[in-house]
Amino acid sequence: MPKLLPPQIVLSLLSVCLLLASCSQTNAFDDSLRRGRLALQEGRVVDAVSLLQESTNAASSTGIKDQRVINAYLDLSNAYVANHEDGKALEALNSAHRIALEFGGKNNELLIPIYKQIAKLHYRKKEFVESGDAAREALRLERSCCEPQSEKLLDSLNLCIASACALDRCADTQPWLEEQLEIRKLRLGAQHPHVAVSLCLIGEILEKKRRWKEAEAKYLEALAIRRKAEPALVAQTEKNLLRVREKIKD
Repeated sequence: MPKLLPPQIVLSLLSVCLLLASCSQTNAFDDSLRRGRLALQEGRVVDAVSLLQESTNAASSTGIKDQRVINAYLDLSNAYVANHEDGKALEALNSAHRIALEFGGKNNELLIPIYKQIAKLHYRKKEFVESGDAAREALRLERSCCEPQSEKLLDSLNLCIASACALDRCADTQPWLEEQLEIRKLRLGAQHPHVAVSLCLIGEILEKKRRWKEAEAKYLEALAIRRKAEPALVAQTEKNLLRVREKIKD
């Protein structure tokens, strides 16, 4: 009759087996993630979806919940979008959101790219209320972790502005546009074409508020930039300027 191993040795052997199995699954996660990202870069969307699904499934099996898994779900969401599966893309983002909350709480910086992708996806689906909610969360988190007037804020500001205007609430976007304007002036230079865009958008809002002189000042500033940097848009800006000057005369 074979001699039984002591319980301590049996437990040690079980622990080793479990560790080896966990390492194997972790390696499967990393390998599938690497190959999935490569497939997505090369435009092999179907392969990317399959491989990234394998990766997130392996992470779920092993209980991995860290930044690598959050990024894997973000990549999977991008693959779904490329494959025209917006519903599944949103599911992947919701999984990333849940893990990020568990990993670091509601003020976790890892939530920023998740909220941005959620905002963009809802915007694509013409779900502008949901898009705006996610965009404002991304902006809130970026303001808490980025230096004031950081260029990183521009993407979230643009998402907030776009979703509000899609709901016919452009008048509410003036504070965001003014913040966008100051960042663009600081980071891109006062004569950059994007500065002129911000100036004209603010000018249009001031027009709607019947603040003609303030609108005129914005259009004049934009016109000076466009005469040097964007001649094709000079005529349109001159029309805007003429329109408000007619109102000033009245």
